[in-house]
Amino acid sequence: MRKAVVSMVILLVIIVGVSLLWHPATNTTPKGRQGNVNVQSSSAPAKASPKVNTLSEAIKSGDYKSCSNVAPELRQGCIDRIVKVKAISALNLSMCDGIKTGFIKNDCVNSIKSRIQASKPKYDFSRCDNVNEADKEVCESNVITSLAEKEAKIELCNDVPVKGLDQACRDNVYIALAIRTGDKSYCDKIVDNGKRASCMG
Repeated sequence: MRKAVVSMVILLVIIVGVSLLWHPATNTTPKGRQGNVNVQSSSAPAKASPKVNTLSEAIKSGDYKSCSNVAPELRQGCIDRIVKVKAISALNLSMCDGIKTGFIKNDCVNSIKSRIQASKPKYDFSRCDNVNEADKEVCESNVITSLAEKEAKIELCNDVPVKGLDQACRDNVYIALAIRTGDKSYCDKIVDNGKRASCMG
C-alpha cells in the first residue's frame, strides 16, 4: 500500500514537471501582438507645416514678391530674412537697417560684423601719423578706400570711419570692379551721378 502511494506521488510530480516544461510562462505581449510589433517612435521628425514650407521656399527664391504667397503673419519675417541674406552676401551693414524684425536685424548685423572681422586686413595707417588729429579719420578713410579699390573688396568700405566717405569708397570699388571685369552692371550700383556717368563711359 505504501509503495502504491509513493508511486502515485512520484507520478504526480513527473506529470506536474512535464506540464510546466510543456507550457512555458505566459508572455506579457497581448495575443495577436506577438512578433514584430510596430511601435511608433516619439522621436520621429515632425513634418513641417505648409506655412513653414511656403516661407522656406520664398526665402530660398530670394524674390520679395514671393513673400505675398506666405501667410500674412509671416510676410514681414519673410521680407526681412531675404534682406538679411542679401546683406550678408554683400557684407553691407547699411542693408540691415531696413530690417523691421528685431532679432533678424541683430543677426544680420552680427553675422556681417563677424565675417568682416574674420577677413579684416591690417591697414597701414603710418602715412597718417603726421596728420593733425582733426584730419586723422579722413586720412584713415583714404587708406582704407585705396586698399578696397586695389583689392576690389566692397566689404572693406564698412571700415571707413567717416560717414559719407564709406559710400564714396563703395562707388570707387564698383568702378574698379567694372574696369576689372568689364561688367558695366557694377556702374548701376554707384550712387554718385558723376562717377556713375564716368563708369558707364
